[in-house]
Amino acid sequence: MKRIIASLAAIAMMAGAAPAFAGTIVTPSPSTFTLTGAVTVSQSVTLNCMLTLNVAVDAAGNANITGGSLAPNSSALCSSVILANFNWPISATAPTSPSGAAATQLSIANFRANTLTGNCAGTLVVAWDNTNKEATVNSTVPGTSLGASKACVIAGKLKSSNPSVSINIT
Repeated sequence: MKRIIASLAAIAMMAGAAPAFAGTIVTPSPSTFTLTGAVTVSQSVTLNCMLTLNVAVDAAGNANITGGSLAPNSSALCSSVILANFNWPISATAPTSPSGAAATQLSIANFRANTLTGNCAGTLVVAWDNTNKEATVNSTVPGTSLGASKACVIAGKLKSSNPSVSINIT
């Protein structure tokens, strides 16, 4: 019995010494803005599209992508890719690097795109640049096409419509 109590005490002390959870704060809050830019989307074929994502920030600084679409840039099939499963929460997963790079790594959860031949769903990884107010997308998301496993690859740059938006880890 003494060993159990000692073990529980040790676990409690270790839990108290754990580092604080880092959160993501988006400012200004509350607000809305769009991220827009040219991207390539590849699964069975490669499309050159314009991607628009609508972002809503609540009073606490939490951000979600609440809607979005792909439109033709030089590929007529872009509008056949339907983005779905909104709200996609945005969270910072790595701070700006110590070497002075301007990018903060973000994860956009719950991403889903339905294509003519299948779908892809998962988390988009994005590098956010607070200085230039842009997101660089270079992400591979699991998917299926014609019944076979086939990932979607999305790459490009998206510019914020709000020049004062900032995304930081707290």
